[in-house]
Amino acid sequence: MNPSWEDYEFWLNCAEHGAKWRHVDQTLFVYHPNPSGRGVEARDQERLLRGKLEGFHPETYEVGRGVVAVIIPLYKQEQWVGEAIQSVKDQIYPHVKIIVVDDASPGDFSGTDHDGYEVLRHDINRGLSAARNTGIRYAIGRYNAQYFVCLDADDRLRPEYIEQTIPWLDPKEYVYTDLQFIGDASHTFQLSEFDCSKLSRRQQHPSTFLAPTRMWQDVVQERGFGYDKGMTLRVGYEDLEFTLACVESGWGARRLAEYLFEYRYHNDGSMRTRAQESASKLVEYIHSKHLWVKSPKGVQMACKSCGGGGRYTGSTRAASTPGLGTVPGGEPLVVTYTGNAGGVLTKQGKKGRVYRPSKYNREFFIDAVDASLFARGPYVVQAVNPDPQADNLGLEISRPSNGTSSLQTLPGLGKASIQKLTAAGILTVQDVAESSKETLQSILGRRLNVRRVLENARHAVGSY
Repeated sequence: MNPSWEDYEFWLNCAEHGAKWRHVDQTLFVYHPNPSGRGVEARDQERLLRGKLEGFHPETYEVGRGVVAVIIPLYKQEQWVGEAIQSVKDQIYPHVKIIVVDDASPGDFSGTDHDGYEVLRHDINRGLSAARNTGIRYAIGRYNAQYFVCLDADDRLRPEYIEQTIPWLDPKEYVYTDLQFIGDASHTFQLSEFDCSKLSRRQQHPSTFLAPTRMWQDVVQERGFGYDKGMTLRVGYEDLEFTLACVESGWGARRLAEYLFEYRYHNDGSMRTRAQESASKLVEYIHSKHLWVKSPKGVQMACKSCGGGGRYTGSTRAASTPGLGTVPGGEPLVVTYTGNAGGVLTKQGKKGRVYRPSKYNREFFIDAVDASLFARGPYVVQAVNPDPQADNLGLEISRPSNGTSSLQTLPGLGKASIQKLTAAGILTVQDVAESSKETLQSILGRRLNVRRVLENARHAVGSY
């Protein structure tokens, strides 16, 4: 326990072993604050110290708290992977799990769950992205790891990498560092501060960074997968695509200006060369998946330097669209949520895309084919750079105007339940009928017979 909290950790040990205390209500101890003592050194280190503390006491807190999983994909880099593994073993931070993902590498590499690391094996070569997904998923399922780092098999971490990056984490942000070249180069390299408006042109950092596993889970929840494991990005730029997905899920990044990451530079370029040769194709593919990056204004997102206010707002418009009535199916639309629901109002589009409006995520992009999902309730749907002379896609964004569709006509709902549904953007009997049982349960709670309410709504809609 360093630089502080060693006494706190000791008292927790005592408590876990059945110790008891009594308080003497007298002033018998004189304490002299030290302006340069350990307490001062511990300032701004609470996340680091709490990670260490919780990692030492999983029974008192939660299994996996404070645990950092380092994922090392392996394919044709057996000559370097030993150095990568050793660099993780040398970490000052105490709670580290090393997971090597052997992506059907043709070289000689052996070892499973011994010598301080574990090995997962793919039966066929699935690519770097798939290997990272496998490792992160395993770390969450096996250890409930709170953080993860992806380290390529030919790179290394300085011993203080985790110790120094964890304190820099802020809510909804991950941390990357400057780098030292090793291999065929030996100079240092200073990275830029994270700027999401430049992501359309270049990546901001290497694929090695420290992040909460919650970030990867948010991306999976948003689009169904983490790193893009398709064939197009097998030659590179998979880290850029994942960064864009993180931005869209409300995450930003911070740069720690310390040389804590050692990047192996190869004169032959290796994967870097292949990526550069296919750069135009890769960028075109990435832009087709993340339409907002083509906007000249960039995008507001969840990092303090961009003024995103701690979450991705999507307030910057993407590509120009000629008119609201003629939006192609692949063009994005902008939805503004005008309600006040505190919880997330999940909606799934026709292509499987999931939208999560709430009072903390008021403005977001949707595919035009999903516009009907937001035709009712407290939503405003607009095309990107809309024509001021056009209508809102012909969608009526209005409150129910007649008694037959009012929630007050639905049997089984009281005043309090109607208020909850209205706050969540469910305003009519039709809205209730189109909702899932799980959605209604989360809004109304378990005391109400949600199944009966849903049956009544669907029956009522069918009789209109």
